[in-house]
Amino acid sequence: MDLEILTKTAGAFVIYQGSFVFQIDPTKQKDTLAIVELGGRRIKGEAPIETAEREVREEAAMNLYPLSAPVCYYKKSNSESLQQMYFDELIAPIVILEKEDHSLSVTYLVESEDPPVPSGDTSGIIILTPEEIHTLCEGSWTLEEFKYNGGRVIEGREINKNLPLKPFPQIHILSKLLKEYEGWFQRFQVNTYVTNISDGVDKTFRSNIYQKVKSIVGENFVTFEDTKYLTENEMKQFIDYILEDSMFSNKKFINVLVHRKFSRHIDQLLIGEGFYLHDEFIMVYKDLKNHFAETSPFTFKSLELISEGEFKSVWKGTMEQSLNAPSSLTMDEQMENVKIELGEGYRKSCVIAYEEGRPIGVVMPHIEPGTEKEGRLFYFGLLKAERGKGKSIPLHKQALSLLKDDFKADDYIGGTSIHNLPMQKIFNHNDCKVVETNKVYKMKR
Repeated sequence: MDLEILTKTAGAFVIYQGSFVFQIDPTKQKDTLAIVELGGRRIKGEAPIETAEREVREEAAMNLYPLSAPVCYYKKSNSESLQQMYFDELIAPIVILEKEDHSLSVTYLVESEDPPVPSGDTSGIIILTPEEIHTLCEGSWTLEEFKYNGGRVIEGREINKNLPLKPFPQIHILSKLLKEYEGWFQRFQVNTYVTNISDGVDKTFRSNIYQKVKSIVGENFVTFEDTKYLTENEMKQFIDYILEDSMFSNKKFINVLVHRKFSRHIDQLLIGEGFYLHDEFIMVYKDLKNHFAETSPFTFKSLELISEGEFKSVWKGTMEQSLNAPSSLTMDEQMENVKIELGEGYRKSCVIAYEEGRPIGVVMPHIEPGTEKEGRLFYFGLLKAERGKGKSIPLHKQALSLLKDDFKADDYIGGTSIHNLPMQKIFNHNDCKVVETNKVYKMKR
């Protein structure tokens, strides 16, 4: 196979800080966002690797270091199967696709230390971890959902974020390569450390991992959220850290929310360490800029007007026969949890909903700590006697109005158990889109 004669286009899988850099552009039909390698058409007189280097510089302003790939996959135009090929050259393609006219599109494996910058006609740059590549090849996310889940995108021009992301064939082949040659690719993971490193580096690595997740620490429990920001390897290391860390040794309960992107090996690791699957939780998102209040028969009173005892009594009543998994904490412990997480403003967030002066439920609007405009409901629920009467949807809608008008939130993020179908119907009716799923693992010591 003469690459110098047959190659028409050339590109590269660019490794940058342990992840891969691609470009995103709307397809001709304008109904999806294509994820494609950086690359383009070969100029007469260029070697294929020179084409790849030039195109990456033009599209992402990155200088490259070509790598020797562990294997090359070749796909004929009339076949869906992949063949393995080997070259004598030190720098050879990692993927070769034959086109219908029998010309070739070749892809090299390269590394760069330069941060990518969209250049030329590139609409945007997307940076994917190996786990994100697998997720996008196996499922379907819009650009908005990808960014919400911690994805990294650098826009060169305005992009419709509601369009679904569509990995092109080379990306699917890369996913296969990453699985089959996982050990080989791990050498480029920036957070992969040898076990006998110095204590100083190990502590720095541990600190970096802890900074990526959210922790809620109570008197006798600790809960870890936002594991979506960890890689698979970091998640494995994180589990080891929290079990050996003296900061958590006195906690009776340890809760870990495991993002859906992780492989079954993470589940097996947690179960092997003594955790059990407590629930599965979905997260939803809504842009509150387009949310408008409607006339409602409900009124609200917060802890600024009512006693803590009265609030806890109604809150406890809303938990009776709830479809969410039961809490392992007492009401007093849950109240302390609210005070710890929400801080001094917790009284404004602890709200009883009334209808004609009669308590019917609880809503707990607040701005997520560490953010300025992210609105959440710490809790939402009706008393048992008030369920099934058409009150949940308008009450939830009014709670969103509280977030927008009283708490000045721009966005709403909510969640519920996958078993709580009534709450999922409320989300759907009030235009909240599902963006994330987590498994909730618990350990009781």
